Amino acid sequence: MIVLPARPVDVGDYAAHLARHLQESGRDGSFHFGITRDVSRDQVEQHMEMRWAVGPETLGWARAWLLWERDPRGAQPVGPRMSVTPVARVRGHAELRGPFVPTSMHRALFSIGIERAHVHQGHGSRMMAEVIAWAEAVPGLDWIDLQVFASNAPARALYQRMGFVDVGTSVDAFRMDDGTSIDDVHMVLDLRARRRRATNH
Repeated sequence: MIVLPARPVDVGDYAAHLARHLQESGRDGSFHFGITRDVSRDQVEQHMEMRWAVGPETLGWARAWLLWERDPRGAQPVGPRMSVTPVARVRGHAELRGPFVPTSMHRALFSIGIERAHVHQGHGSRMMAEVIAWAEAVPGLDWIDLQVFASNAPARALYQRMGFVDVGTSVDAFRMDDGTSIDDVHMVLDLRARRRRATNH
């Protein structure tokens, strides 16, 4: 498995992964982790291709890191004169999304998702480390926000290990199609503090 920054050409693979991943929410013994299972792959592709194309100084910017089963940019030789691109499929994503209002440009919203067959293998912390390192290098980006269902204990534990802290909970924020009431936890990472610690060492 390999983690790579997403390119505009990868948006179709990203959208296909997102559709598969959201279908797993609340099913076959899994806890809920998404507010919906329905996603339009076409809309995702159009929306994110546009957001990935602009820099973090632009309203509505976004960046993603994708977990691939194989390197989509590689090729494998299959004969003296032939090569074939290996089949590559996205199995996870981590992303930052910038705001659409100028007064919030110092913040970005984080999200992450890994398909069930590939969880608990260390991929989440790998992707988060890359996202945070990238964000620390962006001038003026001082906070990363995220929202996580209160019942999602593994995700909350990962976020805490990566330095996020709880700042509030919305009780009964969502009511799922099976009647489950979901409390939503807001967590933040202070990039300013991380930069100060790095400078002092």
